[in-house]
This record gives sequence, structure tokens and C-alpha cells, in this order.
Amino acid sequence: MLNNLPIFSVLFCINSFYVRQLVVLITSIQKNNPNKNFNFYIFHTDLSKHDEVFLKELENQKCKLIFKKVDNTFLSNFKISDSARQDISLDTYSRYLAADLLPELDKILYLDTDTIVNGDLSPLYEIDLDTNWVGGIEERCLYKDKYVFDKLNFSKNEIYINAGVLLMNLKKMREDHFFEIFSTISEKCCSLITYSDQDILNLTARGKIKKLDCIYNMTPAHINDLPSKKVSAVIVHYTGKYKPWTLGTYCNDLNSLWLKYYNQSFLAKRQKVKVFCIYHTSAYRFENDMISPIQTGNYGLYNGMDMLQSCDGIQIDNKNKNYGELTAWYWVWKNYLQNHPDLEYVGFCHYRRMLDYTTFTQKSPFLQGISIQQFIDSFNNKYSSDLVYNAIKDYDIVLPRKYSIVPEATIEEQYLEFHPQKDLEILKQIIIEDYPDYIPAMNKVMNSKSAYFCLLFTMKKDIFIQFMEWSFDILSKLESKSDWSKYTSYFHIRVPAFLIERFFNVWLLHNSPKYGWKILERDGYIFYEYFELLLLSFKYS
Repeated sequence: MLNNLPIFSVLFCINSFYVRQLVVLITSIQKNNPNKNFNFYIFHTDLSKHDEVFLKELENQKCKLIFKKVDNTFLSNFKISDSARQDISLDTYSRYLAADLLPELDKILYLDTDTIVNGDLSPLYEIDLDTNWVGGIEERCLYKDKYVFDKLNFSKNEIYINAGVLLMNLKKMREDHFFEIFSTISEKCCSLITYSDQDILNLTARGKIKKLDCIYNMTPAHINDLPSKKVSAVIVHYTGKYKPWTLGTYCNDLNSLWLKYYNQSFLAKRQKVKVFCIYHTSAYRFENDMISPIQTGNYGLYNGMDMLQSCDGIQIDNKNKNYGELTAWYWVWKNYLQNHPDLEYVGFCHYRRMLDYTTFTQKSPFLQGISIQQFIDSFNNKYSSDLVYNAIKDYDIVLPRKYSIVPEATIEEQYLEFHPQKDLEILKQIIIEDYPDYIPAMNKVMNSKSAYFCLLFTMKKDIFIQFMEWSFDILSKLESKSDWSKYTSYFHIRVPAFLIERFFNVWLLHNSPKYGWKILERDGYIFYEYFELLLLSFKYS
């Protein structure tokens, strides 16, 4: 450190699964404590050299990262109560070795990596723990179900704390041989308890815990019970299996803070895959580090939801009545891509339908029916930018499987069953006059009995730009030759979107062999909650 300010010591215990979350957490600390010196201690059992180099990018003159590999033999005697939780591992126990592994320190602040810091840490770090081993914040939800009284036999005047934020009196813990006591109690009680190391900590430290203000560990239970404290939250803790980076229901209304600090971190600047989930009305919100919700159709209405708006910046949202979700494509093309030059893939999903980037189920329908909750339970941890990138990086375009029309009909026949013929004929003529080399592909698609539907795709950025240039060129020419003002049926009013849905296949068939694009077909899902909307457009046997 180049200055004489005191150094604040902060401890994290992670595995490779939580490297990205640690980047966001440390970013949040740095943003809210810009004039402080920090030593960040990282206990781990499996971080690679690549992980360490990656995290070291957070270092600067006021911030140092110190890695300590913990021997697995210290942890092998402990147990995880809920082995199904991917976000919990034996690494969580390594925090209790801090007094012995950091003999040079008298005090340290421990933070779970599913937290973010949204304020000054000085008042917390400077709290005098006296002779207590730890300072912590009560775990309110376990008081409500009487777990701490009935299962752990705590009295009403004893505090049971959440172990995700701990101010640790390392000097006193060393003097009192804390880890030996902790290990003994773990051996006796681990098979009888529910909340792993947290239960053991509370049983070990009972009577030696200093109660701290809940603003230093604001969990969903605290937000529900003490909403007035929310505005003062210094540390927000995303407890439970649903996190801001998963697809699960928002665990509290401060989840947007995590995304705020993610967007301020170097992760966002290097993000390789971005998928936009399109909304036009209030619905279950899909949002994490990879998926950003975007609202269409709000031009001139001023009742926007808290998400990206396709009526901002360079836009055609005033045409949403006809263009539908294509207005979101246009906004991303003209606005978002300009500010994210390192992005490699661009994708679109919908609050009614999603694409699975890892699975292809033989003989399944092109969109499988599933409830939103079933989808969340199945895919909660599978939609991070890194995981998706690794699944698709060898391909150019990712699509749901083709749909074979039932009862049997050609693409043109199926289109004409719902939509007016004259617009199709106009667009055909535009292709003939302006894109004659596309004629064979157009004829083949129109006479085919299967195609890619639902405008559900992820593709390399340069391919997406090429598709946008072609699509909006033919659409602008179509609009100049058409009159949609007298249409009253939804399937007539939205004719530009329905035409592009078919002509996407024309563009793809013409260009894919020309450029050698590799297409990856994956499973797609339609949520039961909106299934009847799909039946309006397609006939099933």
C-alpha cells in the first residue's frame, strides 16, 4: 500500500464455482470504499492458476489479494447437510480455520460470496468485539419456525446468527482454541443438524457472539420483517438457492444491486454472450448476468417497467403494433451493440418461451411444454454467460429444432391460413427484384413442410448484424408498398413479424452453405402458462 491508512482485512472462502461472484462482490466493496486499503484473503481448495490470475485483475494500489490453499484433510471430516445445493460445498468450513491460518491478524471480516456491499464497511469493521469470538446478525427465519428452540435447544435470550457475515475476533479465537472446540462439536452433532457449519458455529460460539445490526447482513427475511432497514443496508445477502445470477424468483427486491455491480465489474465489459428476454406486459421476470429483460411497445405511453426500453435511443418502437418483438431486435442492433464491442453472441428469448443451450431431446416437439416453476427448478444454474458460451462457442447459430407442420402443409399454405396473401406476394416480389440470388431459397422454403419458428435464436454478433441489415431492408420496402392501417385481426396487424419469421428461414438457407455456418439445434420450451397463445398460431394433431 502506498499510503499510511489502516488496512482492512476481509476473508472469502470459495471454490471455482464462485469465482465470478467474488469479482462482483469485491467490485462492490471497492466502489463503496474507494479511500480504504484492503487485504482480501481467499481460502480455497480447488482454484486453478487461471482462476487466481483472473481474480488478481482486481488488485490495485489499495487492494491486495492473498490466496491460501486449504488442505482438504482439514475439511474431510465435516459434512454438508444439503448435498443437493450446488452453491454450498465443504469450502464453507475453511473460514473457521482463519485464526490458525492467519496468525498475524487479530480481526477479520468474513463475507459469503453471495453478498454484495452497498456502503461503508468502516463502522462494521471497527466494532469492538470485547471477549466475544464473533459478531453476527440473527437468522430471523429460523426463529420463526422455532428451529433454534426445538432442534438446537437455544433459549429465547440466546442469539443464533447467519454465518454469511462474520466479524471474527481471531486473537481471542486462537487463545481459546476455537477450532478444536468447533471440530469436537461438529463430530458430535453434524448428523443431527440441518444447516451444516452455521449450526455448528452457533453451538460452538453460544454465549460468545456479539449481536450486530441487520444492515450488515440484509437477508430476504430481514427485508420482509424490517422493511424500514432496507434503505440503510450496507451488506445485502442473497440467501437460499435462488440468486441474482440464476433464473429463480427474486429472493428479495434488492437483487438489482447485484446486477448493478456486475455491470460495473470487468466481467460485463468482457461478456461474450448476451440474451435479451422480450416483454410487452408484466410477467415472470427472467434476468441474470446473461439475460436482460427488454420492454417493447411503450413508445409514447410512459408506463415502462424497470428494464431496457426499445423506445429509447435509436428506435422503431412507434411501429411495435406491426413489428412486435422485431422492435427489440432493432434497438439492440442500433444501440446496445455500439457500447459492447467485445460481445461475441447475441440472442433473444421471450417471457413465454426459452431456449436450452445444453440439451437436445430426440423426437421431442420443437417447443416442449413446461411450467415456469418446473423450468426454474431444472435450469436455475444453467444460464450464466460463461456456461452458455462454453456450450455454443463452436457454433455460429443456435436454434430450437425445426417444426414440421401438422396437419401436413407447406410453409406458404400454413402462412396463408392465418395471414393475408397480398403482403406475402409483395415481399416475394421484393426478393425477386432486389435479392434475386435468394429466389431458389425462397421457393424451397415456401414449398417446404418444416421450418424454424418462434424467432428464438442466438447467433454470432456479426451474423446477427447481417441478418438485421437484410431484414430491415426488405421490411422497409414492404412497408412502403403496403397499407396495414385497416387491418383489425392480430394475425393481420402483425404481418411484418410473421413474414420475417418465415423469411428468416430463407435468409438462413441461402447464407448458411455460402458461409459455412454451423447450426446447433437445442431444446426449446413454451411455458404452460402461455400455451394457449401458441395454439393460436399452430395446429397440432
